[in-house]
Order: sequence, then C-alpha cells, then structure tokens
Amino acid sequence: MIQPPLRIGTAGWNVPSSYAAEIPAGGSHLERYARRLNAAEINSSFHRPHQRKTYERWARSTPADFRFSVKIPKAMTHERGLIDCGALLDRFAAEVTGLGDKLAILLVQLPPKFVRDELVADRFLNDLRARLDVPVALEPRNASWFTPDADRWLAERRIARVAADPAKPDGAGEPGGWRGLAYYRQHGAPLAKGHTHLADAHRDQRHGAAVNVDRICGHRSDRDAEQGEVVDRVGHRLLQLHGWDVSRPPLSSGDRGQRRPGQLQDHA
Repeated sequence: MIQPPLRIGTAGWNVPSSYAAEIPAGGSHLERYARRLNAAEINSSFHRPHQRKTYERWARSTPADFRFSVKIPKAMTHERGLIDCGALLDRFAAEVTGLGDKLAILLVQLPPKFVRDELVADRFLNDLRARLDVPVALEPRNASWFTPDADRWLAERRIARVAADPAKPDGAGEPGGWRGLAYYRQHGAPLAKGHTHLADAHRDQRHGAAVNVDRICGHRSDRDAEQGEVVDRVGHRLLQLHGWDVSRPPLSSGDRGQRRPGQLQDHA
C-alpha cells in the first residue's frame, strides 16, 4: 500500500547556535534547515505581509520536494472576523503565489471568541479558494466548532480541522473535518515519554499528514531538554514509518547544550 506523504517542520527556520553542529553547514538558515526537514510553516505572515519576491526567494532556497504551509493574516481572521476580506485576499494571493508549487497548505487560525458562523465562514472560504487552489487547514479554538455537525460541515467543504496540542477545547487534539489531510500543530504541551499525539500521525491513511512542532530543529520557548528529546525522537520515528531515508539519528539531550527562549522567525 502506498503511504501518504508525511511532512514535519517548525514554525520558522532559524537554526539556534546550540544546534549548529547538527545541521549541515553552508547557506542561509532556510537552506540549512531544508537539508534536515521537508516542510516549514510560515507563521510570520499572520503578523505582517511579505513581498512576493520574498516568497520567491524562499522557494528558490529549498529542494524541489520541500513544501510550505502559510498562515492567513490576522487582519482577516482576528481583526475582520472573516468579513469583507476581498482586498486583503487579493493582496495575500498575489504575494504568497510567489512560492509556486511549494505552497502546500493554507492555515486559517480563528480566535477563541469566534463562534461557528457557517454563513460567514463559507463566504470567506469560497473567496479564498477562488484565488488560491490550495488545501486549507482550519484551526478553530471555540467549542462550537467541535461537534459532529461542524465536522460534517467541514468535511463537505474539504476543509481539514487542525489537531492542536495543547488541546483546548475538548476534541481539539484530534484532526477533524476533511479526511484527506491531517495537520498537527504541536504548540508545546508537556509530553511524557512513550506518549504523544504525534505518534498517531502514521495511522492516518490519508492524502497526507503535516506536522508542525516547535522542537525538532528549532525552539519557540525555553522548555526542558527531555521534552525536546521526546519530540525529536518521535519525528525521527515518523519519518522511518513513512519510508524516509533517515541518515542521521535524532538528537539526544546531551547534544543540546543550553537553550534560550526566543520566537522563531522566518529568515531566508
């Protein structure tokens, strides 16, 4: 049986100095990162726009089989509540298509106060797809989106619901909606050895699985070495399960050195 593609990456691609020896030398942060992982989430697009030439440069900096997910700007999701976003969508589409065929997923994160409104969401998603023919992963954070009816509604529109960790509200830790895509966002809940939501990814017989974690090559916050080691090893095992040639072992806690907190940034 053909395994669905599996992609593992982080939000941003800075290479911390403590990891420099573990990542092949030469080139930009992104070029070095892309030699170890096969995907990245562009999260900075949520906060500010990027010029098309920036996306084009990022695309040129990565191998042919590398893919990006891009987070929809908060100007649409949080400030306008998905209403009257035509001009913003036009600008975003003109910019992000600079990634070419390396644009794999559009991530739409909704604020916790966004109660399910099918009319508003349907209009926005249709407008988005009219401009960009790219799979969509929705990350709602209001309990109204985690019902069987909401799940069916998303599936009918081929919208995948993100599996987020920590899972708030109940049910958010498992993927939902369209079963053609599983998108896992591991924000950094404490992990115990032998158990993590990431381990479920290999059981999803879908068109693909994308895993965004904060701890394989980069770190979004300062947490203990044991947690980082667990996720590194899970990511390594997931690659093996999906037939990837993993030529280097996962990092051990002894290789990590001291960590400093800091938001990952999208630097080419």
